[in-house]
Amino acid sequence: MVLSMLRTGLSAGLLVLTALVCGSCASPSGTCSADELATALMTAPSGTIIEIGECQIEGRFTVPAGVTLRGHGPRSILTSSGTAIELAGDGASLESVRVEHGSGHGIVAVGTGSIAVRSVEIRSTLGRAAIGVEGPSSVVLSDVIATGPVTRANAAMVPAAATAMNTALYGILLVGVGDARLERVTVSGFGTTGVAASDTTLTWQTGTVTENLGIGVWIDGGSATLEDVVISD
Repeated sequence: MVLSMLRTGLSAGLLVLTALVCGSCASPSGTCSADELATALMTAPSGTIIEIGECQIEGRFTVPAGVTLRGHGPRSILTSSGTAIELAGDGASLESVRVEHGSGHGIVAVGTGSIAVRSVEIRSTLGRAAIGVEGPSSVVLSDVIATGPVTRANAAMVPAAATAMNTALYGILLVGVGDARLERVTVSGFGTTGVAASDTTLTWQTGTVTENLGIGVWIDGGSATLEDVVISD
């Protein structure tokens, strides 16, 4: 199984984003401008924490190596008609936001090194996966909620031949990850599989996988240790 990924190359610079007060939304701190956010990410050196406010920002954004993109909880919303966030290097991380996407991936990461997603909610309408990861040596997903479009009420209307054009296929898709650690992860409402891990070493403590069509958790190669994970129809 191979993820189909579209990489966006961004250059590294020497600018550190300071907290900005959002004038158009109720925000404790952080930018609410898509242009400001894109510029800050393109120029941020490793070690930078970039904050977004309690508002909605539309676009596709790439978090470079060593940089953390942080919001203020579910009112900090990153939305895109396609892939919303790419974690593009060792030490890239996303924290305390809600991600909404209409195709592609909510969050995608391809390459080596380590990435982390903490206290993030992903809402998928269509597409490949809420979170799609291929290749990193280390992945941490903690306090993550991934929700697809499938419910008990509409499950019968999902086409038998599910595709990324008519549903959201996977909640979490892990391919070739050396050490994937999931903690308090909930996945529901996806068209083929809740969580799929291929050639990955998976350790998962506490979570729920429910109301996914097809398979709740699929393991192909590698190894998996699950503790206090509830899998149900």
